[in-house]
Amino acid sequence: MHPRWYYKLYDELFGWSRDYSKEIEIIDKIVSLKNKIIEEIGSGTGKHTEELLNKSPLILNAIDYDRQAIDLLKIKFAHLRNLNIVLEDGFKRNEFANIIICLYSIIQQTEEESILIKRVENLIHRIDVYACDVLIEVIDTELHNSKKYCSYNIYEDGENSINLESIETEYGTLLRYYGSINNLNVEYKVPLCRFPFTLLDSKTNISYDSIPLSKSNRKKLLHIYKKRY
Repeated sequence: MHPRWYYKLYDELFGWSRDYSKEIEIIDKIVSLKNKIIEEIGSGTGKHTEELLNKSPLILNAIDYDRQAIDLLKIKFAHLRNLNIVLEDGFKRNEFANIIICLYSIIQQTEEESILIKRVENLIHRIDVYACDVLIEVIDTELHNSKKYCSYNIYEDGENSINLESIETEYGTLLRYYGSINNLNVEYKVPLCRFPFTLLDSKTNISYDSIPLSKSNRKKLLHIYKKRY
């Protein structure tokens, strides 16, 4: 669960580094979103959710495991008939969907490799059963760790200040957000496990494509699907 200050400043913290509309356009070109049943794992403040709705899906299931995020989504998208807002761990679902989308590198946000493997295995299972397309954002932790260590300010408004520190660990990458919000010292750590590409390579019926999402090539969009014979 995220600390209370996280969503209050989320869009200011990360909005400068993302082009939400462009990212959904990339996905829409890979697999058309119109009239599809779409599942978005980790909807957060709804930035990608809004862009997905603009693509006229048949149904959009916005999934998040954080009640704060769910409350924000219900306020922002009240009374939309083709949107279901669900409080749930999206990586444990086994519902039908044409397209499953997971951005923000949420799939890697654990320091336990076994948890990440279970998440990937669940997605592969759903591809096997439902022949759905899965599009997830992955951070190349090896490329990220080539810098070994970095620290810089990512938000400043005169009263509040947040810094980001990146540290290499035995599991992958640890991102540490820290600073001062309303005269209180705050800290939030996000561990990122290395993505197990071997799981995808070992499945004879699964294909995947990798599309860069950033100029540094650190962020990639993986399109995972059943092989087209």
